[in-house]
Amino acid sequence: MTTGEDDDIFPVVPVNFSKYSEELSEQQLRCPKFGCTWMCALLFNLPRKPRDLSFEIRARVEGMWNKWAPVQRKPWNILERVCSINPPPYIVHAVDELDFQREIDIDSSETVNTRDVWRFLIVVDSRETGRYSTIDITKLSDKVTADFDHLPYYITGALTPTEVKAGTPFRIGDGRVHGGYLNYPLADRSTDPRWTLVPLSQAENELIEPRLRTCGFNEKGFFECDLTMEELLTRLPWWAKISFLFLMVLIIAPAAFCLYCILFKVRRVKTIKEESNRMYYNEDADGRGAPII
Repeated sequence: MTTGEDDDIFPVVPVNFSKYSEELSEQQLRCPKFGCTWMCALLFNLPRKPRDLSFEIRARVEGMWNKWAPVQRKPWNILERVCSINPPPYIVHAVDELDFQREIDIDSSETVNTRDVWRFLIVVDSRETGRYSTIDITKLSDKVTADFDHLPYYITGALTPTEVKAGTPFRIGDGRVHGGYLNYPLADRSTDPRWTLVPLSQAENELIEPRLRTCGFNEKGFFECDLTMEELLTRLPWWAKISFLFLMVLIIAPAAFCLYCILFKVRRVKTIKEESNRMYYNEDADGRGAPII
């Protein structure tokens, strides 16, 4: 969806036709991935699961609101470029509490003045060992992905070079979306977070492309999965694992019993044949089993 520079986007989540999101500008709908041709809106803390809700959107073009249009659910395609982050699978608390926020001075960071910078990533680091701990930019991601991969740092916001140059104030943990990334409230209200401003070029962004590692059916109806078996098992709920084990027992136990019965029957038939042959040869040797002519 494309609009003019002064147009506003107004996403809506109809919950009994009364739940609306705030009015968002095109600048606020930036996707975290370079090269995306559409806009991204991250809606979280929904009253129900997203699949149980319907979404509609409308835009203001040249000062006039157009009609509400339903947001179509696109079939998952493993080959399609992913422009969004992994959304929070839980309710994000303390969104509006100032105790879980910290205002930082962007001007105090050592930025690189170069035309190749596409975005400046604000990275929150929970490590306390040393002031200059290394950060692997190939593993930078949103908080949900970082927690899943057990990484101590995550991207809490992305700013354009214009915003950084203008000294735009920034508060870590304000619970808003900045450049497609959710700025999660801090986990500890008494600790000042360590943060780093990481300049990112377009080429470097390709190395940390945000991706949704999921399994599902592509647009051709074939099942595709970009998860390893270990990752897939770790994402299954406990009841699914127990049900799977119970199902395997129901399948393996009868199969093993049938195999045992077949082997026992074959072995028994073989034993009977061996005993019959042995008795025949013994009778023939005594002369009692010789045929009468």
